[in-house]
Amino acid sequence: MLEYIIYRKERLRPFLFFLSGVFYTIISGAISLILFPAHASVSHVLLSSLATAPLMFRAVSRGAKILSSYPDRVGYVQLSLIVVYVYFLIGTIVGYLTSYFIWGEKLFYIQKDEINAIRGAFAGGDKILSNNLTVYLIGTLLSFIYGTGGVLLINWNGSLIGYMLYLEMHSGNPIGLLLGILPHGIFEFLGYFMGGISGVMIGVSIIQRGWSAPLIRDTIIFFGTGIIFIVIGAFIESLLLSLSL
Repeated sequence: MLEYIIYRKERLRPFLFFLSGVFYTIISGAISLILFPAHASVSHVLLSSLATAPLMFRAVSRGAKILSSYPDRVGYVQLSLIVVYVYFLIGTIVGYLTSYFIWGEKLFYIQKDEINAIRGAFAGGDKILSNNLTVYLIGTLLSFIYGTGGVLLINWNGSLIGYMLYLEMHSGNPIGLLLGILPHGIFEFLGYFMGGISGVMIGVSIIQRGWSAPLIRDTIIFFGTGIIFIVIGAFIESLLLSLSL
């Protein structure tokens, strides 16, 4: 139903991507607890990604279609897709945070372990860039193979941020968490968005139109822009860590 509403007039509606992130995440949490109670934390992310993958795939496909007809509109397509991804990410964060408040620990035990592992591994700041680039490449590859890699990364990171917000709200300091995430997180997420988009664009170009010089160029631009964002984000995060030590 949401897919029909969003594409009814062949025009992207960013706010409806936000609503889809909230709706599918909360619904997936309930289904996970019913069908997979022993593994609800993992299935929550997977089911939410499965539900929203068609929406995001169509968004990127539409962008590739525009570029195939108007090769000079790379900047416009990049900005449009980033807006869609940002709205969707915020929706997933809201959805996961709401789910945690409703159902509690049953839905975030994996996220808790991951946050603790990240804090321990990155205490010195020397593994940040290599880790982020690895995630970036894996996400791009998954987007190419399944068309859903970007959605899976967004959902997973949305679940982590939602869990961290849940903790900070209980501690009474949500602003401190946001200040800790935003400086480098903005660039990291922009990078992951670009990787997911470029991976899907490769698949779309092969399926719909075959290889062409403009599409190859545009895909390289998306992929390269993503790496630049990842490097900037890692530099900022390393700097912040060094100042806090």
